[in-house]
Amino acid sequence: MGSRGFITIDRAIDDWRWRDNNTALGLWLHILLSANWKSGWFMGQEIPRGSFATSMRRMSEDTGLSEKTVRKWLK
Repeated sequence: MGSRGFITIDRAIDDWRWRDNNTALGLWLHILLSANWKSGWFMGQEIPRGSFATSMRRMSEDTGLSEKTVRKWLK
């Protein structure tokens, strides 16, 4: 496994109201791990650091959640 850097998670997450919901926590963690650590490009568009290009379908495939569930939690 190559090193792609790390993310820091504050212990205050224990106070987050959705902390015990595995779906919400898993999706949130997926988003954190997917975000660009430096600016990049996708289909001619610059994607800044901290952002990433995806779709509901891709997030569904990556997380094993249904598209409906991904949409619900992103909303």
